[in-house]
Amino acid sequence: DASAPGRTAAALTANKARLSRFLTSASAVVEALCAENALASAGGAGGFGPKSELPLATRSARLALLDPFSGRSPLDVSFSRDASETLVAYGLDGSAAPQGKKKEDQALRRACQGGGLLAVWVMHQPSVPWHVLRALGLPTCCALATVPCRVAVAGTADGSVQIWDLREPATRHERVRVGGSRMALRSPTFCSDGGGVGRGHLAPVVALSLSEPQAAAETADLIISSLDGAGRLVVWQVMEGDLSLLSVDESADADAGGFGYGQAVGGRLRLVQTSVVQTCGPALSLAPAKGARGVASGRGGGAGDEGLPERALCLAALPSDPSKFLVGTDGGRLLQVSRYANGAPQPSGFEPPSAASRPAVTCLAFSPTQHDFFLAGRADASVCLYDLGERRPLLWLEPPSMVPAAQLAWSPTRPCVFFLLDGDATLHAFDLLKPGRTPAHSAPLYSHASYGFGTAGGEVRVRIAIGASSRARRGEVACYLGVAGGGGDVSLHLLQDSIAKPEPNEAFRLHKLLEAL
Repeated sequence: DASAPGRTAAALTANKARLSRFLTSASAVVEALCAENALASAGGAGGFGPKSELPLATRSARLALLDPFSGRSPLDVSFSRDASETLVAYGLDGSAAPQGKKKEDQALRRACQGGGLLAVWVMHQPSVPWHVLRALGLPTCCALATVPCRVAVAGTADGSVQIWDLREPATRHERVRVGGSRMALRSPTFCSDGGGVGRGHLAPVVALSLSEPQAAAETADLIISSLDGAGRLVVWQVMEGDLSLLSVDESADADAGGFGYGQAVGGRLRLVQTSVVQTCGPALSLAPAKGARGVASGRGGGAGDEGLPERALCLAALPSDPSKFLVGTDGGRLLQVSRYANGAPQPSGFEPPSAASRPAVTCLAFSPTQHDFFLAGRADASVCLYDLGERRPLLWLEPPSMVPAAQLAWSPTRPCVFFLLDGDATLHAFDLLKPGRTPAHSAPLYSHASYGFGTAGGEVRVRIAIGASSRARRGEVACYLGVAGGGGDVSLHLLQDSIAKPEPNEAFRLHKLLEAL
């Protein structure tokens, strides 16, 4: 039998762990309540200004980094599920790194030399970032999760997937002076570069997808799916616990055991690779399909029928089955794949609106209410509505312009409304209930912006994010639009009620419309 002092020490250790978990959960609840109170006291507008330059919005706020991080170009923007927080990824810093010998100067020097930056902003205080995150390499895409834990995720041009545990105390990280006040400069909790050779990505990450746990799900852990330009789809599981409890015996599996080297000292989160799917072939055939007059994929060149390797451009996880994904390529293919080796989803691919050409598939978006229907945008400016059970598109929408479709986002509050961002940085709002299938609203975001899909920081590009919050006013919802890029700061816009407020029986009317197609 264990001695009395031993039993006492074990009980104290267990009680300390339980108390730590309780305080962590309680602090998140208190923080959420404080944010709700701040939004309620501001009338639902938070720190937003009284007007917006965007015709579709009523209020706006600008997210500007303070010195010494000002001047970085935003690359991507993402909302949390309840739109209470905004995550922005920034590019490299072209200014000279500080040369001092203080710890603060050394931390800034590491942040400026070859690394990007991410910032988390809270909706009720957009004047100052809530968290500043140091990235290893140039971030290309980002995402923010709040369930089951607050985690920021970024993919980089080096093929790395990095996560930050936002629950970690600020005292664990180096502190720098930002805008006159000291703030923690958080390093990644886990970086996938710590894995063995052949694990992870070998090309720039072009898309991320988060699958937060739901009722009756296979696992209660956060699932992250990342896609690189070479078509390699990797599914990660976020696991929590001390490294000594999670590590695998290297004698049994040296590769898996070495994967723990990507975890920061003292970190409690890490990524475990669960599936790898190669979605693109080694090379794209340039021979026209049978009955087609040519291939408009933009991947010309090469000898004979073999051209350059096909590249993946966009990713979307099926809301009804997170184990299945849609992948769009620059060869014009729209694929449906499964994370399981014995999974063979049908149909395996979807056809373009015209058999005469195969323009690149540049963006995808699922309906938040009708999970079997999705939109696909292509490089010829076309947008099509698909049913997961049909290879051919159900509906072809007339292109509002002759520039490529850059990004699609379905409204989280209006089942029949979706947004299209084109290559000229013009935002188009479609309402499927309106006759004509033409944009109900169009507004330029930046007159000087350009979009290069599939690039990793080579061109100035514009990205948007749509989020909704039901906490702004009791019984009402607020819909937010985030805009990043164009060589300027990030802007948040509170959309008008005509776009954000659902019409009576709108979800049912959309259901009847889709049944009639």
